[in-house]
Amino acid sequence: MSARDHGPIEELLAARALGGLEPEDDAALLAGMAAHGDCEECRRLETGFEETAALLAFALDPVPVSEELADRVLEGVRGAGRARGRQPRRRAALVVVAAALVVVIAGVATLRPRTQPIAGASAAQQVRRFQGGAGTLAMLYEPGQPGALVWGEDLPSPGAGKTYEIWMITGSAPVSAGCASPTDGELSAFTDADVSRSDLMAVTVEPRSCPPAPTTQPVYTATLA
Repeated sequence: MSARDHGPIEELLAARALGGLEPEDDAALLAGMAAHGDCEECRRLETGFEETAALLAFALDPVPVSEELADRVLEGVRGAGRARGRQPRRRAALVVVAAALVVVIAGVATLRPRTQPIAGASAAQQVRRFQGGAGTLAMLYEPGQPGALVWGEDLPSPGAGKTYEIWMITGSAPVSAGCASPTDGELSAFTDADVSRSDLMAVTVEPRSCPPAPTTQPVYTATLA
């Protein structure tokens, strides 16, 4: 990973992907990317924002997401530091991208067998970060309501013939919320289960058959109670 500051480029790429970049900002983006030369991180960011924007074209009845919720998604998963002090136009673009993740991220990957499109989002939703293994893994959910978005980056591969299985645990009884595997370290999936009734969320590495009970110890956990 490059040590260069990609914050300004990330913001401008987000705005460009959504068609909201003004000429002077477009020039600044081109200059910034040129200064980075043949930069793998720049290419990754550009591809990621373009793919997210493309998903919007296939979303059915997208629901507006409040800026407060979008901020919480960004801060809860990546930390609040970079979210402060953005120029209003660029920050608005990132808010829209965060909203897009909430509304249509189910199209990137799915949890088996409990899957359905995300129906909407509200400011009552909460973000919980998982502890444990490498990378970042977080979950967005609304207490008392079915449905949860699980999102991660820089995650290790579960291995050949393996997948991650997500568990809802109340007391000592685990119930599967489905299975999903990361692509290039990134995972985004949706389950229609009401995770808020659980005391603990856990992730184990399991066979791709997605067994009804865990066969290994958790590699990630998140406390809800």
